[in-house]
Amino acid sequence: MEALKNCIFARVWRYVALGAHGWYEESVLGRICCRISKHYESSRMKAIFDRFVSKNSSVYTSLYSSILAFISSLIVKSGDRLMPLIRQSLIYKALNYIASFILRVWSGSFLGKLSSRIGFTFKRFIIVLAALYLPLDYFIRRYIPSLASVWDELFFCAVVMYILCRIFSRRQRNAPNGEKTRATPLDIPIFLFIAVSFCLMCLNSPIMSIAIDGFRATVQYMLWFYVMLRLLDDEKDCVYLEITTAVVGLMMSLHGIYQYIVAAPIPAGWVSQTEQGVRSRAFSITGSPNILGCYIVMTVPIFAGLAYRFKSYITKVIMWAAVILECLCVLVTFSRG
Repeated sequence: MEALKNCIFARVWRYVALGAHGWYEESVLGRICCRISKHYESSRMKAIFDRFVSKNSSVYTSLYSSILAFISSLIVKSGDRLMPLIRQSLIYKALNYIASFILRVWSGSFLGKLSSRIGFTFKRFIIVLAALYLPLDYFIRRYIPSLASVWDELFFCAVVMYILCRIFSRRQRNAPNGEKTRATPLDIPIFLFIAVSFCLMCLNSPIMSIAIDGFRATVQYMLWFYVMLRLLDDEKDCVYLEITTAVVGLMMSLHGIYQYIVAAPIPAGWVSQTEQGVRSRAFSITGSPNILGCYIVMTVPIFAGLAYRFKSYITKVIMWAAVILECLCVLVTFSRG
């Protein structure tokens, strides 16, 4: 490690990074930002923002939160009564034996020891898999087409069952803020949107099979909001989700820029009469320039936030370089809106 720190590339990188930092501090933009940062701590805007953030939401004392707590307590009480019987069953003993064997093999492996050292648990593995949805979907549709239409539903149901088992066996923690439920102010609006959409589908759809398929495609990703709320227990869980999502966005950005450079053919469904003169549009593994643009726009603020989170100047430069690359990819998608 010391050899890497003292190699010529590392020294040149440190020199460039320190020079860029010194140039920034001496520039007009740097002095303006420094002055704003200095006065922000005692500003009225910060006081308003802090008051808004620290204000407790009424959702935790609402009827909705009480209903969630009641349902959770029913599941826990059912688990207390049934778990002794389940543990005595042959199926449970067989599954427990297989799981214990796999765990012993995994714990003795290099990856298992590394995962244990960095705190990479099975729950965080599920979080990372959820963040890798687009690459997994691309891989399965390309190499395992027989599972292409059902794998995401199966994965969703498996994660829901995992959360229910955690509650059932009393391994589900309270919310990070100490509340007994994971209720948020967004729960009811999202639920109402889903309910109204379902009613409109039933009342107005001439071909119900097509309407159900479209409703599923729209609502399924909203339901992941409720699922992820019950998976994220602490800040490290959120970090795994954020970094994985951001890295996926960066990799697709690099792929999209490469597609534009080599003038990859635009998918036929995305070429209109007004785009005949466009040499190419980046779409990466999504097959849609607009979807790629939407995903990258979501990940750009994550890299920008990480740039402020880390203290190392080298890390900050890397984060801002990722922001620039992703913004460049958004431009070459030529997506509108």
